[in-house]
Amino acid sequence: MAKKTPKAANIDKKRGLIAGIPDMCLAVPSEPHHALYIEFKTDKGEISTKQKIIALNLSLQGYLVVVIRSVEEFMQVIPDYLHRRLPSQKC
Repeated sequence: MAKKTPKAANIDKKRGLIAGIPDMCLAVPSEPHHALYIEFKTDKGEISTKQKIIALNLSLQGYLVVVIRSVEEFMQVIPDYLHRRLPSQKC
């Protein structure tokens, strides 16, 4: 995905979105995690510095953060998380 245009970034800001926060949150605890945060990226998409810092902070607070690069991976990560089959650090 290409970098956002200034206009798109301004719209996101007005909507209350914060740069660096993962795209989705599954707000269901699954021991040992409080919730699952998901960042969607293309095969070549890179995690920004802000995203890395936020992912680290979320992980330190007991949340699991994962980067998903395909529909198949997304379809597998939810049941794996709910059945506690994911490693503690995935991002």
